[in-house]
Amino acid sequence: MKLLPETFQKFILNRLLELSGVLLIFISCFVFLSILSFSPLDPNINNLTFLETSNLTGSLGANVSDILIQLFGYPSFLFPLILCTWSYRLIFQKSLPLFMLNIFLTPFFLISISLLSNILGLVTLNGFISDEIVKLIFEMNLLSTNFNFYLVVICSFLISFVFLFFTMGLSKSEWIIIFNSILKFILKLFSLTYIIFSSVSSRIFTKYSKSK
Repeated sequence: MKLLPETFQKFILNRLLELSGVLLIFISCFVFLSILSFSPLDPNINNLTFLETSNLTGSLGANVSDILIQLFGYPSFLFPLILCTWSYRLIFQKSLPLFMLNIFLTPFFLISISLLSNILGLVTLNGFISDEIVKLIFEMNLLSTNFNFYLVVICSFLISFVFLFFTMGLSKSEWIIIFNSILKFILKLFSLTYIIFSSVSSRIFTKYSKSK
């Protein structure tokens, strides 16, 4: 015999999922602000000092940001984005069926994207894990030629994308919506660039014609 009606159980479960989603939003904002205001001079587990914490999220944020930056570098900024997608799924879809897999693959995605950033030199800090992997790649002469370099970059990109796909917890239809939105944004950006370029070119041509 059930203690509570099934509808009431479903209601409670949905509210708990929504509450978890809201909590993830706060955590993602906290992590983002902690990384944004990261300073290597702040007191943390790797830097014992009597200086005051300048991190916007306090001593806890200073320690969290230091761990993330040390491990994954500035690509850690993608971690709050992942938390937001989990929050979206919990609040609006009321489900995150592969949550344990999403959590398990998150560090692998951050490592792979840090490695890609490190190889391409996109940012200065990419974490000591990617630094060690890059050293190993150089020792194995995998970047000795341009072909090898592009091959490693492509492989790193594909691996990062696969990890991202399974980390975000989004469905195929949601990914299609995202890709369509990105495509529309790029097309609008190109269209706006073309309009601005055409306008500037016509003004320059008009001014040049009058000067003659």
